Amino acid sequence: MTEQPGLNASVTREARVRVLANDLTKLDNVTIEPEVVEVEAVIEEYSKEVPLSLLQTGTAPEGITVDEIETDINTVKISGPPNVVDAIEKYEVEVNISGVTLTDTAIEVELAAPEGTSSVDPSNIIVDADISVDETVLIPENVNAIVGGYADSDEIRLFENLALEVRGMEEGNGADFLDPVNGMVALVAYGTEEMLKNLSLEDFVVYVDAAEKLGRHELAVAVDGPAEAEWRISPVSATVNIR
Repeated sequence: MTEQPGLNASVTREARVRVLANDLTKLDNVTIEPEVVEVEAVIEEYSKEVPLSLLQTGTAPEGITVDEIETDINTVKISGPPNVVDAIEKYEVEVNISGVTLTDTAIEVELAAPEGTSSVDPSNIIVDADISVDETVLIPENVNAIVGGYADSDEIRLFENLALEVRGMEEGNGADFLDPVNGMVALVAYGTEEMLKNLSLEDFVVYVDAAEKLGRHELAVAVDGPAEAEWRISPVSATVNIR
């Protein structure tokens, strides 16, 4: 098959089979079967792999500190002209942490081809943020301080040992509480004297939502309780390992 000018992608063409002698002259009295075959020309663009480097940008929401960002991808493949690609020693990508929340620490980042190149593979990655939570910011006062302020009042009730439920897990998965290790939270309920007197531990359900989660996650604690009551909980988040 003769060379096709401007060819820049792999192609398949039909080619006629010829039989040549040792001196490369064509042998005419030879039967050839088949006379025509398909020939594939594989053309690949120049590329190389370079290390991936994460650069943290943006500001996390108040009360959340991003201690570290990491991804499972260590290198990317960059394709393009050899003189441009060979000059690239590493691929640095900015990761904006402003969207991190207690319940979602995964950040999807689109990867753009460096200037002068044609592509980068993969085209996007998932970056996981390892966070710390300042509960004194997320809740203006902690439970002990609130209880102390209402020590002689009937307008508050403390429920100290509510067991956390884990909702939304895939069938067959399990969960281990890392913090609090016993999977228990405290709840302070507010309301009228009559309403508080009729409250019981069974009126409240505390849980974390682990839908589409696997591995270690910091999850917000949610509460289902009577509509007429107000409450605060401590802690406001739980570290759970979904397995």
